[in-house]
Amino acid sequence: MPHTSNSTSRLLWVLLLFTLGTQLLVMWALPYADSSEPRYAAIAQIMAQSNDWITPWFSPGVPFWGKPPLSFWAQALSFKLFGINEFTGRLPSWLVNLVITALIMHGTRCLMLLQPRPNHEESLTPLLAALLYNTMCLSFSNAGAVLTDPYLNLGLTLSLVSLLHLAYQPSRQWGWAFFVGLSLGMLAKGPLALVFCFAPLVILAFFRRAFVAQLLKRLPWFSGIVLFCLLSLPWYILAELKTPGFLDYFIIGEHFSRFLVPGWQGDLYGTAHKAAPASIWLSLLPATFPWGLLSAFLLVKAWRQHGLRAFLQLPSSSIYLFITALFPALFFTAAGNILWTYLLPGLAPLAMLTAYYCPPFSRGLQRTVALGAAILPVAGLVFMGLSLHDVTITKTDKPLVEAFLARATPSDTLYFIDKPTFSARFYSQERTAPFDAATFNADNESTAPRFIAIANYDTQTVKTITDAHYTAIAHSKRYQLFMRSPH
Repeated sequence: MPHTSNSTSRLLWVLLLFTLGTQLLVMWALPYADSSEPRYAAIAQIMAQSNDWITPWFSPGVPFWGKPPLSFWAQALSFKLFGINEFTGRLPSWLVNLVITALIMHGTRCLMLLQPRPNHEESLTPLLAALLYNTMCLSFSNAGAVLTDPYLNLGLTLSLVSLLHLAYQPSRQWGWAFFVGLSLGMLAKGPLALVFCFAPLVILAFFRRAFVAQLLKRLPWFSGIVLFCLLSLPWYILAELKTPGFLDYFIIGEHFSRFLVPGWQGDLYGTAHKAAPASIWLSLLPATFPWGLLSAFLLVKAWRQHGLRAFLQLPSSSIYLFITALFPALFFTAAGNILWTYLLPGLAPLAMLTAYYCPPFSRGLQRTVALGAAILPVAGLVFMGLSLHDVTITKTDKPLVEAFLARATPSDTLYFIDKPTFSARFYSQERTAPFDAATFNADNESTAPRFIAIANYDTQTVKTITDAHYTAIAHSKRYQLFMRSPH
């Protein structure tokens, strides 16, 4: 048995390290793809260059009120320390993922101490939980992504694990860690973090009031609230004072209108993602792939064997993790504008719960875990290879900018018909501008731009350009770059 346990532990560690290493390699090799990553990277780039650490700027002169600054602080600091490129922009999120992984392992240990299970190796289950989390599709793709969601997930996971630790053993340090997690969530996404933390406890109280009451009693409320206010409120006050109107847009627009108004038109920085009510549940399968299938299998098997009454008699910490895992989908069921990344906070508790209720390791289970854990890393490596071979696979305009910078003078600007893409803005360091096709006159050098990017589908403008004094010098998935030839 010790040999089997040691060999299984080595297998899990190899799979986990392979996954983390693959994430590093992919985030180093792949360019930013429109629209989310280069949009947030451009905001962090402006922050690093302007040294304005209060207001994130969507573009020079346009404040970004859509998100708090925690992710931008991390990325801008990385840009200043290590230079501006894809890897340094993604590195903070990858480090955040390492912390989340460690928290998942500690939370699973607490779960096992709260609910001892016979025939389970204490060293394997936390490691399995960490592996399951990192090899779910959504968490794998968000590890190292220039997004705000990993930072919200860090705060919520810290608060969740703090409560699991407090349920097992009172601790002032972990009580403070709970409020630090809330502060991180507030600075990553805003008041939504408070809802995602406390709403599952409210739901759990309907089933296990004594358990919830005991948890809340173990929290250092006075010092914790003071810590929370000191960490999170100063930025909100400074942001409103510097750019009045921020709180109204962020609190009302981003927290109510975005989700309750289908096709919300108030978004100042992009487009709302209109979706039918309850469609967030359809994203659960791809978000949790491949382990969501295992979780569903274990749940259905237990339900058929024991029924609903047995489920309600599960230990309180298991029910708490189950509610927390499904709460993001429950919360966004009625939302009119959603993204699958909204499910990310539920993946850590799902991984812990699935690992805990997984059967004892056998050779068959080892093969299943190895196969399932390899799917996403191998797919990531294959996609990376294809993208490096063919620039049109990824939705990025880095090839256009590289061609532009190789030929441009310091005074040249890269013009786009309509508006520049976020990836072009980032890679050119804001040397882009929109151009109105109606004013185009190829024979007038004072109005005709030297470099102009045109969408591939805009065949009429492409024909006009090629018939004039322009030559195609580069292309991407969506655009062609033309350079004006001298007469």
